Amino acid sequence: MSKYISPLDDMYIRFDAAAEVLARAHQLSTPEGMLEMLTIAMWQGAFNPPSQFELNDFDHSTRDDPENWLCIPIPMHASMLPEAQRSLKPRPVEFFEVGRSSVLSVMHCEGLLPGDQTSWNTLLDHRNRVPTQQKENDAFAALIQTPLTDYSAESMRYLRGLFVPRRLLQKWLNRRSNAFYGIIDLRVAGPPHRSTNQPANDVERTATRPARGRPSLPAWDSIKVWAQKLNAENPKMPRKRLAGLLYEKALEKFGKSAVPNETTILRQLSRILNGSDHN
Repeated sequence: MSKYISPLDDMYIRFDAAAEVLARAHQLSTPEGMLEMLTIAMWQGAFNPPSQFELNDFDHSTRDDPENWLCIPIPMHASMLPEAQRSLKPRPVEFFEVGRSSVLSVMHCEGLLPGDQTSWNTLLDHRNRVPTQQKENDAFAALIQTPLTDYSAESMRYLRGLFVPRRLLQKWLNRRSNAFYGIIDLRVAGPPHRSTNQPANDVERTATRPARGRPSLPAWDSIKVWAQKLNAENPKMPRKRLAGLLYEKALEKFGKSAVPNETTILRQLSRILNGSDHN
């Protein structure tokens, strides 16, 4: 969790900055067109972290690497703010490392999905009997085919402010076109003739960023987001009750083999809610 990401950060690039860089490199495109390409790629899962069950990632070092996760702003709930700040609109944000499911959840909760919000509520309502994964897949399928012109101005501001690791974006670009080799991150190997242009937010690296640990089961990322949200809505809820709700919600979405037991969730809650957990 971070309170701010600088445009000079050596790990991330904002979606809007990346779109500008790509549009300059591709004369027949526009920043808006490139932003749409990045947004659709996100909904397709192109910037999701590796699965827990990757055969070539037995120690989970690839999944645990923060350079394999999107980083997005999440508005703080009023109950988490000092009293003097609770009436502020928009609310202050904090940044979290997430996959596309969390982006969907945040944009849904904030009313930022394109078009009629009532329809999205019906599709994603946790009370209907459609499995959570199927509901999300239906939502992603629709968003992949939704042009940016259907998003509101507020939604567009949010999308422009998402951060993608430069290395992760460069790997994806390398698979798209030879013209983009090295344009975002020169660390990613490309052909000998690749461009030497650096992105606008590039700075010289002075230190290697340490990898941050992450519980390995797939459900942990969602459990962290749910824990923050439920605790913000009801800060007086007993931790044991909160752990039980998180366990049940995770079972519904992921299945038992991908979910830590309730005791483990309870043991990790203090770290997650106090902000010392980076999972």
